[in-house]
Amino acid sequence: MMPKMRGPEFVRRALSLVPDAAVVFMSGYSEDDVLAEVKRSDCSSISKPFTIEQLLRVVRQKLDEKAKRSRSEQSA
Repeated sequence: MMPKMRGPEFVRRALSLVPDAAVVFMSGYSEDDVLAEVKRSDCSSISKPFTIEQLLRVVRQKLDEKAKRSRSEQSA
């Protein structure tokens, strides 16, 4: 938990500064607003508890998606 700000708000602010950032939400809660933010954005998510292998898989997938999108934008 972050003081004075929740995850979705932090991500909105961060993406306003770095629009092409790769985002993975990590939560121990099934918060409706976090899940809604993931669905409405280009974010991924992982729920606690998770193994390091699961985390690495989600991060790798997110980075691969970002790289693929970047290549397709450059070729367009």
